[in-house]
Amino acid sequence: MDSGRREPERRCLLATAQVGDRAALVGLLHRDGFLIETVGTAGEARTTLDRWAPHALVVDLSLPDASGIDLCRWVRSRTAAPLVLLAEGEIDRDLRMVALAAGADDVLPHNGDPEIVVTRLTAMVQRIEKVRWVGDPAHGVLRAGRLTLDLGRHQAYVDESPVRLAPREFALLQLLMSHPGEALPRSTIIEELWGSGTTPASNVLDRQVRSLRHKLQPETDDFRPSAFIETLPRVGYRLRTPPGGEE
Repeated sequence: MDSGRREPERRCLLATAQVGDRAALVGLLHRDGFLIETVGTAGEARTTLDRWAPHALVVDLSLPDASGIDLCRWVRSRTAAPLVLLAEGEIDRDLRMVALAAGADDVLPHNGDPEIVVTRLTAMVQRIEKVRWVGDPAHGVLRAGRLTLDLGRHQAYVDESPVRLAPREFALLQLLMSHPGEALPRSTIIEELWGSGTTPASNVLDRQVRSLRHKLQPETDDFRPSAFIETLPRVGYRLRTPPGGEE
């Protein structure tokens, strides 16, 4: 953390029906500065999320009243806060794909190392905090040309029209808008969005950028340059900032 600012408060919502097995996880979250609220059902998680606005979530795949996948989809309709899903047994490719599509940021073993769970969650929250402080800390708003990003509401706008973004698309746009006109290497973007030591498939970042471009400029296709995000061959990407908001 920068020495010039106060450590932000972090709230973590833990949704699990097995509270007794979570002592180590809760202790490590406390160590990393989280305030924790534990609930045992998806219904309680929904109520708590609306009331408490957590900065991060840990959700069991199996809850008494709903699947953790369904809860994850519901969470993503309301917040882009990092979410780790915990699953019993082997985490196969199909489960991981379904969980990621539902909006989970990671899927980890239910009986795995709690240190890994907390380290992963803390890293994601710290990246969000880092980018947020680059913007306007008083109002939580980033602006670049025709684009506006309201960090508090997790809402993007093009020419004041709202644009619905998936959590990682939001994080990608936030990162680019925090460095307008600056060339961001692919390796830097991947580390910020997926974490250090993570190596996603080679085309995952390209797909994220393509999806974000389409949502910001729906009429754009592969044969027309994006008005907002420039590809820098063999380097990475850069946010365009046209003068006067014109293309």
